Amino acid sequence: MYTKWYTNGIKSDLAYLYNNQESSNTKTNNAWGKEIIDYLHKNNISVGAMLQLLTYEKQHWNEGKIGEWDLRHVAKTDSTCYIADFTDEDYIIRMQDIIKEQLTIFPDIDYLFLEFEGDQLGIISPHEHLYIDIRNQFREFSDISRRAISEQRVGIYNLDKLSRNPYAVRDNLILDNEKTAVNELLEFKAAGGDT
Repeated sequence: MYTKWYTNGIKSDLAYLYNNQESSNTKTNNAWGKEIIDYLHKNNISVGAMLQLLTYEKQHWNEGKIGEWDLRHVAKTDSTCYIADFTDEDYIIRMQDIIKEQLTIFPDIDYLFLEFEGDQLGIISPHEHLYIDIRNQFREFSDISRRAISEQRVGIYNLDKLSRNPYAVRDNLILDNEKTAVNELLEFKAAGGDT
């Protein structure tokens, strides 16, 4: 689940959070999210929620900004997003309220991730997926002549096709080999990588 200060993913009672009327949680008074949590737990899968904590829409919080972020190139919105000033006295209060509400509505989540947009921070914070299975997201090439690519192993020879069609190559949709994951992390570390 993903909670933001714009196009919010949960139904919130906080005045400065926007309840997107198209959100399944808004339509079901958060029953949708609870059903997902229950389903995943019944299948022995842990559940995390992510809170986006550095941006907000101006109509919901007019003060306490350090800049603006134009989202029109990444989202269907005409509004400008503000970048929050985390030193503003209201910021900490609102963060406490948002985290408390999230944990009250969804007390059974296993992890709570806090996301801070780095747009103007000059910092890149990478993360690595060691295990992932998203084969249900497979999207076959519409062009029949390109469908053979779907069965190829990911390699330097097909990265250009993969970057434009990440869900069209089956091998790109699953990471399930512990040895490969460890070896790649060791290569990353040996090359000076650190996250």
